[in-house]
Amino acid sequence: MLTLRGALCIGLAASAALAVDYRSAGSAFCGPESGCAALRQTDLAYLWGIGITLPELGLFGLAVAFALTLLRDATWGARLAVLAGAAGLVLLALQVVLLKTYCWLCVTTDVSSVIAGAFGLVALKKPRAGDDRAPMRLAAWIALPLVAVVATALWPRLKPAPAVPAEIQGFYVPGKINVIEFADFECPFCRALHAELKSLYAPYGERIHVVRLNVPLERHPQAMPAALAAVCSEPSGKSAELSEFLFSTEDLSEAAIDKHAQSLGIDMTAFRSCLESPAARARVEREKALLKAIGFEGLPTTYVGSTRIVGAQPREVFRDALESAAEGGGNRGVPAWAYALIVLAIVAAVVRMGWSNGDAAATSSRQPSAA
Repeated sequence: MLTLRGALCIGLAASAALAVDYRSAGSAFCGPESGCAALRQTDLAYLWGIGITLPELGLFGLAVAFALTLLRDATWGARLAVLAGAAGLVLLALQVVLLKTYCWLCVTTDVSSVIAGAFGLVALKKPRAGDDRAPMRLAAWIALPLVAVVATALWPRLKPAPAVPAEIQGFYVPGKINVIEFADFECPFCRALHAELKSLYAPYGERIHVVRLNVPLERHPQAMPAALAAVCSEPSGKSAELSEFLFSTEDLSEAAIDKHAQSLGIDMTAFRSCLESPAARARVEREKALLKAIGFEGLPTTYVGSTRIVGAQPREVFRDALESAAEGGGNRGVPAWAYALIVLAIVAAVVRMGWSNGDAAATSSRQPSAA
């Protein structure tokens, strides 16, 4: 039962990491070019649109299995662990045979489930000998999976962002609140964030220095024409106005962009000539390459002073970053090694206290009762 529960705890932590990644605009644990990201794009990952993700289903199933192993008779927990192990084998086979790509978190979850299932079979065949919750107290058993899930879910919020690359610092203006936005005009997360950032910038007025760099994704067919339009509107001084239109309109067709550009008073001859020029496309490609070079995790990617923010995070995240940049503050966060030591210390403390209490309870139960 110790090994079974340990495997389930590892599976819970990996499932929690996947669940966080699936619900984040960016990538909390896996890069966009990883096997995790590739599997995230499949219909299986979102269970064909039923409203929950595969990691969330796995998280629920493993949690129920763990909870059932905490009963005095853990038979049903062992049975569910066997079922989880069978599901793990199927999902591993799908990655190998059908999808032909591997997600390290998925593999961790599935292998942990298989191990739990194997020891579940052993537990079902082995005659019971007393309380299946031994050798630790129930409170300790409950605390361990909670630590595994909560520590995993908190890490994306606590980890420090990487240092601002020199390539990004080259766009900064001394004395300003510098914001560098990497965006795609067709990306729904970029569109949502654009509206939020406008209101957040307002109180700072001219102290804000914003540079928007274009990263049109290949899966967004209208993103490249929109990016070229934004670049080619700069000579007219109307780039901000056209960008507002590009972020808000549902129609990013060439005709719609031309019509709006003309309404802004842009010289259409020069504009169309720019759109067809190799120089404009080369600039957009350089901006795409820049984000890839410094570590592409997802869109939007925003540098606010010394803080890197991936995805359309909650409003408070950007507000705090702007306030920190306005005060000249640096990046804050907990180093990975320190966080790992803190989590390991908590786990060790839970095990030690639970085990000590379990030993004490066992010793007490062996004492002869008073007459």
